[in-house]
Amino acid sequence: MPCPFHDPFKAARDKDGALVNRFGDEEIPMMLRHADVRATAKDWKTFSSDAPFRVPVPSEEEMRPMRQLPIETNPPEHTAYRALVDPFFRRAKSPEVIAKVEALVTRLFDQAFARDSIEMVHDFALPLQSTALTYLLNVDESESAGGRDTVIHSLTGTIDYFAKNPDQMDYLRAGPKHIVSASEELFRILSPITHIGRVCPMATEVSGQKVAADARISLGWAAANFDEMVFSDPTEVKLDRKPNPHVAFGFGPHLCIGAPHARLLLRTVLQQIADRVASIEIRDATEAVENGPYVRPIGFERLEISLTAR
Repeated sequence: MPCPFHDPFKAARDKDGALVNRFGDEEIPMMLRHADVRATAKDWKTFSSDAPFRVPVPSEEEMRPMRQLPIETNPPEHTAYRALVDPFFRRAKSPEVIAKVEALVTRLFDQAFARDSIEMVHDFALPLQSTALTYLLNVDESESAGGRDTVIHSLTGTIDYFAKNPDQMDYLRAGPKHIVSASEELFRILSPITHIGRVCPMATEVSGQKVAADARISLGWAAANFDEMVFSDPTEVKLDRKPNPHVAFGFGPHLCIGAPHARLLLRTVLQQIADRVASIEIRDATEAVENGPYVRPIGFERLEISLTAR
């Protein structure tokens, strides 16, 4: 991934504040400015999530038979569904789960150091994500299966960044607060979810774009995270960036319920890098790229590396 990072939405954000993207037969205006994205995310009555299969962009009518809960609902239904699953995701803050994740990450780094090279997507990030989810659900590790691409892309993007910027590892070694601020900046700059959809029950207008009733807009999380009105030098990685009001986990009532889990995984990996890694060499890499109305690298399909211990 380039450093400084590429922002494919800068021109449209500066000019209009929105970018109309065509997906199939549908034209969807993507909100690009930080303030607009946050305001729209909070206004669930005008920009609704009560739209089965239509919150993801492109829509997923042909991919699954059931709506996703709680994400494809509005308050108060959303609030009730979220309350059912929230206790499991809150476990990411418990000492028991933190200790298990630390042991798991240590084990995965032990395996990586023992090999000449390791493929980080399938042999590190995926087992880390899927196994850590069993700790949240309080089931046996043998039941691990799959994991969110968003977390996997954040982990591999972080490894790629420190492979290309080894001097920045010193910042991590300065203490726990540096691990926290670095993790938030990495979530901002990597922004693995580009955007998410909302359906407009009534005709409305966004950034000068007319939106018909039952048509969609999208919230450009990644574009908002590069808004120069909020973030100075937004294409540069500043591990000490403060404040850092990024929206990598969304905003408003649908703020990502898995955010504590993602933060725990990334911060634990960063601590291992700080304590144990002298350098990271990239042996082979295939980027995961969103191609279409815009071109945006979001992570890796494959990332083979070798580690040198401190």
